[in-house]
Amino acid sequence: MLSRVGAELRRCHDCRHRYAFFGALSMPLGARDNGQDGLSGLLFVGLVFSICLVFVWWMVRRLTVLAG
Repeated sequence: MLSRVGAELRRCHDCRHRYAFFGALSMPLGARDNGQDGLSGLLFVGLVFSICLVFVWWMVRRLTVLAG
């Protein structure tokens, strides 16, 4: 999913962790080879989705106040 929004996915060969690079910024994704469940990734996606919803709600409210 991250590659669809422009992230370049890489894996460190020393520590086996995965990283997503957005230009010069990197975000650790964790090591999927050590049996981790996908709960942390699911929580992260849920958090980002919630933040986007709050931002859209704030923009709609702001535009209705300015128009009204």
